[in-house]
Amino acid sequence: MRVIGRFPQQYTHPVRNAQTQLGTVFSDIFRDALELDIMLLGSGSVRKEALGPIVTLKDLTETFPYDDAVYRVTVTGEQLMHIMQHLMRDEALCGEGECYRFSRGVYVEYAPAGHEIVTFTLNEQAIDYEKQYRIGLQQFHFSNIGDFIGISLEEASRCCKPKVVSTSSLDIVDEYLTQMKILRAGDYKRVIILS
Repeated sequence: MRVIGRFPQQYTHPVRNAQTQLGTVFSDIFRDALELDIMLLGSGSVRKEALGPIVTLKDLTETFPYDDAVYRVTVTGEQLMHIMQHLMRDEALCGEGECYRFSRGVYVEYAPAGHEIVTFTLNEQAIDYEKQYRIGLQQFHFSNIGDFIGISLEEASRCCKPKVVSTSSLDIVDEYLTQMKILRAGDYKRVIILS
């Protein structure tokens, strides 16, 4: 049994349609390791409700069993706002369809009554419609990009051609955890649903 990392406590992922400690740990790992602005991690990728505090390779592969490629898609701020609006639709908030965990730096306040994004910042800066942002997507989500994040492959190629930045998502997590002494979860309240 190979120990690959440690958390200061057990991290959980009790639901798929809300930000969770474990989901944000994984999305932060991809963001940092692949030098992305935002990682959109499919919530269904996390298959167990808890991991840690000691993380073995066996535990990791049971918790995160999908070893697919990760794509980098470069979009404008305007496209990013459209993507976020798509991700905040009613069915996604209710746990139907695809739900995503957002990496560190993302902060969204959403008002479902008016279907309105009230605040959307990245690293405490408002989204700039003219700026380009590098988003990470797992292969399954990239292959269904139009349905899952609301922009077509053609639109996703407008800034530059999408690129495979890792052929093994499991290797990324394994290597990252192996290099860290103790991995601490950041703030996982990245999306606030207003009443």
